[in-house]
Amino acid sequence: GGWCSGDAIASVERLDPGKAIPVWQCVAPMSKRRCGVGVAVVDNLLYAVGGHDGQTYLNSIE
Repeated sequence: GGWCSGDAIASVERLDPGKAIPVWQCVAPMSKRRCGVGVAVVDNLLYAVGGHDGQTYLNSIE
């Protein structure tokens, strides 16, 4: 998620800090475009909560 060229985006990247040279990798995108999203890790799972899709505030979790 985030903001790119004036629009909310659904892309997701993860950082593997365990590598000698940490690298950001693209992973599966979210189902909704989000910026200003809250995130949390629970039991090794990453959750995206709320945010804004560029037009409205979201109250969903993925």
